[in-house]
Amino acid sequence: LLAQAVDARDPNTQRHSERVAELAVELARTLGWAEHRLDLLREAALVHDVGKIGVPDAVLLKPGRLTDDEFEAVKLHAALGAEIVSEILTPEQVSWVRHHHEKFDGSGYPDRIAGEDIPEAARILCVADSVDVMTSRRPYCEPRTWEDAMDECRRVAGSHFDPRVVEAITSL
Repeated sequence: LLAQAVDARDPNTQRHSERVAELAVELARTLGWAEHRLDLLREAALVHDVGKIGVPDAVLLKPGRLTDDEFEAVKLHAALGAEIVSEILTPEQVSWVRHHHEKFDGSGYPDRIAGEDIPEAARILCVADSVDVMTSRRPYCEPRTWEDAMDECRRVAGSHFDPRVVEAITSL
């Protein structure tokens, strides 16, 4: 219900959380995760963006490019989302929600952690979330083809994305 509430706020992202959950589980399965861990990942993926309920509509629904201040407001959603789900998910799952915008090179948010310090599930969510955004219609851009999105994933493997997760997604 939390995921549906967030997706319902923005008609451009309806079913985003469900698609991210499906792709994240497929990636984790490709990476050899045990079935019981896939269920944990699915739960966290469904609520990975719940912190966006704290982002003002004027920013969340803005059809154009965000200002630096607006982007800073959006960046708060990862930590807020972790706080919101802390009562319903395990501490491990909460860390996945918190860190799903960390980048492999340490330039992400909210904590600017890098590489193996980012939980593997958060690295998977980062790729699944990004690919869904790239391949979905948004007011500010046309969707990319799957092939174009895979090219972008390969281009930023090692900087934005974990190369192992990129290898997994490009093998699907």
